Amino acid sequence: MKGPIRFMSAVDYFRILQETGHSPNFCCSEEWFNKDGWTVYSDDEGYVHVMDDANVRMFPAILAPSSGRPSLTRRFPYSIGFSSFRPTPTEGEALQYWDHEFIYKPQIFSDLSGQHWRDVRKNLKWAREDLGEDTWLDSPGSILGEELDKLLQGWKPSDDAPVFAPETLVIYALEGKHRLALRGAKTGRLVALLIWDENWKYINFRYCLTIGGVRGLSDTARVAFHLYQSVRSTKLINDGGSLGRTGLFKYKTRLNPVAVNSIYGWTAKEGK
Repeated sequence: MKGPIRFMSAVDYFRILQETGHSPNFCCSEEWFNKDGWTVYSDDEGYVHVMDDANVRMFPAILAPSSGRPSLTRRFPYSIGFSSFRPTPTEGEALQYWDHEFIYKPQIFSDLSGQHWRDVRKNLKWAREDLGEDTWLDSPGSILGEELDKLLQGWKPSDDAPVFAPETLVIYALEGKHRLALRGAKTGRLVALLIWDENWKYINFRYCLTIGGVRGLSDTARVAFHLYQSVRSTKLINDGGSLGRTGLFKYKTRLNPVAVNSIYGWTAKEGK
């Protein structure tokens, strides 16, 4: 990269990205940039770059001229694109599939009648039976350290069930700005932790941590999360992708998303 660089804040980056007219992806939040160690800077040609802590370019560079509307560019390779930006490859260049993003309208979770919610209703019933009680949402300030430690110790990522950025998940679980506890209504025990952040367009549903051995608990936690968000915000919810897992893709699909977008990275020509 030529010339000096000028470091920018995540807020400045999102303002410029918003001006391009493209939709933010699942990693677009100030909190994510901070917790996962991403940096933003512009070069002397007016290109704005996002790099992770290993100096890998994460998003398409933005050409931010001194006047006029900023635009995304394929000049530089990047890992994660935007669903509304999919350049056409030329010889020696390629799009690289990254993941999907599932978009939900939280208000639709207020009515779970009908055939398309049948499996969700069944899972909510199973969760009540296995727990022996209903659930309710509590503030993160109520969570005791030993409760959180026990929940995290029971969660184990694996090759068969990978988790998006597991190290960052732990930081969000311990220090996240937006967390809710799902508790048993009678016992008060912690059965799930719901974590999110947001940008100008979406609420990003980061993580849903649940205790093991309870059928349908993930559905119970997600329904509670969507109902909570439907009251506090008019934004849609971005629940991220499926991480290459067929089962997770089917699971998120049956929760009736309003959109399922594909996200691609970009490999440029050698020396470009």
